[in-house]
Amino acid sequence: MSRAAEGQRKIVNPRGAAWGHTILLEKLPLIIFILSMAITVFAPQYSVPLWLLLFALGLKYNKQLTLKVASRLADAALVLLIVLIITVAMFGGLIAEIKKQMIEDEVKRWVMSQPQLVQKLGEKVKDFIKEQVEERIKAEGLDKPWYANLLYYLSTVVTLDMRSHVLRSNTGSQLVKDIIMERLPRTVLLFTTATVISALIGILLGLVAAYKRGSVVDKLVTVAALISASFPMWWIGMIMIEVFSYALGVFPSGGMTSVPPPSDPIAYVADVLYHMSLPLLTIVLVSVGGWAYVTRSILVGATKEDFVLAAKARGLAERTVLLRHVLRPSIPPILTMIALSLVASLSGAIITEIVFNWPGMGLLYWEAIETLDVPVILGLTYIFTLVFVIAMVILDVMYIVLDPRVRW
Repeated sequence: MSRAAEGQRKIVNPRGAAWGHTILLEKLPLIIFILSMAITVFAPQYSVPLWLLLFALGLKYNKQLTLKVASRLADAALVLLIVLIITVAMFGGLIAEIKKQMIEDEVKRWVMSQPQLVQKLGEKVKDFIKEQVEERIKAEGLDKPWYANLLYYLSTVVTLDMRSHVLRSNTGSQLVKDIIMERLPRTVLLFTTATVISALIGILLGLVAAYKRGSVVDKLVTVAALISASFPMWWIGMIMIEVFSYALGVFPSGGMTSVPPPSDPIAYVADVLYHMSLPLLTIVLVSVGGWAYVTRSILVGATKEDFVLAAKARGLAERTVLLRHVLRPSIPPILTMIALSLVASLSGAIITEIVFNWPGMGLLYWEAIETLDVPVILGLTYIFTLVFVIAMVILDVMYIVLDPRVRW
C-alpha cells in the first residue's frame, strides 16, 4: 500500500488506536480535575499531588486556559481562608475557654481516680490540680490570644480534628468529622433528592410555559408557580403533617425511621422511604413553582435576542427556535441555578428539619447553636463554605470550557 493510500485510510477511519489515545489525553485533565475536587472535600491532605499533576498537564496542553482556571482556584482559596479566619476570630476566645474547662475536668477526674495521691496531698489537692491545669494550658498555648494560635485553629478546622463537648454521633463518637459525616447523607437523601426532582419538574414546566407563552397553559403554570413559591416551606410542612398524618393517617408525622427501626435491610430502606415521603412531597410542592417561573423568565427573555429574531425571520419552526436558539444560550443561568440549589440542599433547612424531626445537617446546626457547641458550629461553617466555593469553581471552569467568550 502506498503512503498516500495509507494516509487516506487514516483520514477515512479516524477511530484507531492513535485517535483513542488522543481522546484519552484530552479527557485526562478533566478526570484528574473531578478526582481532585472529590479528594479535596473528603481527604484534603491527599489532594495536593493531584492538583500539582493537573497543573503540569494543563501547562503542557493549554497554558492560557490553565492559568485562567488557576486564578479562579486561587480566588476561591483566598475566599475560603478569609471566611475561616473571620470564623476563628469570632469563636477563637470561646474555643480557648471551652478547652480550658475540658482540661480542668480531665485533670480533676484523673486526680480523683487515684485515692492514694489524694490522701498524700491532703488539703493541697486543690493547689495540685490548679498547677497541673496551668501547666497543660501553657503547654497547649491556650494562655495566648487567639491570633497567636491561628495556624493551629485553622488546621484543626480544615481537618475537622475537633471534639464536640455536647453532641455525639449514634456510635458515641465526639469527633466533629464523625458527627457531620453521619448527618450529611441524611440531608442528601432528603433535600438533594427533592432538589433534583423539583428542578426536573420545574424546568420542564418552564419550557412548556415558554413554548406556549400567552396561552392558558402558560397562565396556569405562572399562577401555580407564584402560589407555590409564596408560602414558607415550614408552614406548608405543618399543614401537610396536620392533613396527612393526623387527619388521614397516611404518613408518619416525623422522624427518619420507626422506633425501633426494622432490623431487616430491605424493610429498613422501605421504612426510611416511607418516612421521607411527606417531607419530600412538601419540599417539591413548595420549590417546583420557583423553578418553573425562573426558567420561563429566562427563556422568554432569550426570545428577544437578535439571533432568535433572525432565526424566526428565516422561517424556522417555533419548536426548532426554542430548542436550538433559545434553550442553548439559556443553559448557563439555569445551570448556575441548579448548582447553587444543589449546594444549598447539602445544608438542609433548619426549620423544615425541626418540623419533620429529620436528623440532618439543618437540625444538627440548630442543636449546635442551642447547646453552644462551638466545634460543631465551626465544622459545619467550614463544610458549607468549602462546598459553596467548590461549586463556584466548577461553574467557572464549565463556563470557561463551554463558552470561549469568558476566557478573555
